[in-house]
Amino acid sequence: LERNAENETSYGKFIMEPRSGQLLLTNQIDYDTEQRVYLLNVSAEDSVHVTFVTVRIEVLDTNDLRPEFTDLPANVELPEDAMNGNFVYQVNATDEDVGVNGIIVYLLLSDGDGKFTIDNETGRVYVLGNDQFDFDL
Repeated sequence: LERNAENETSYGKFIMEPRSGQLLLTNQIDYDTEQRVYLLNVSAEDSVHVTFVTVRIEVLDTNDLRPEFTDLPANVELPEDAMNGNFVYQVNATDEDVGVNGIIVYLLLSDGDGKFTIDNETGRVYVLGNDQFDFDL
């Protein structure tokens, strides 16, 4: 039994092992810059008969792009009487990955000695605690 993926539809990305029928990738596919669906025409034949099938290959995104912040650098002025829960600033980032790979989670790596908190989903920064900014003390 012989099998093959027709050359005119293999896109230079796939080859088929004629004896096993295994379809192999010959070059890496980049979801972000190349087509995302490939249709391969495959035939199988014995000494008398031939049959055909179309194999549909869908390329899935991987988490290969890092988020990027917008509107930076940020300089924010905050009154010393800012109270617990007061909104300070909203950081924004985008990620070109698709689906769950493009979901952004915001974290504060330094919270100003416990004076700030961030909403992990929205990037909104808030004051945490009361009377912590009184510079007259």
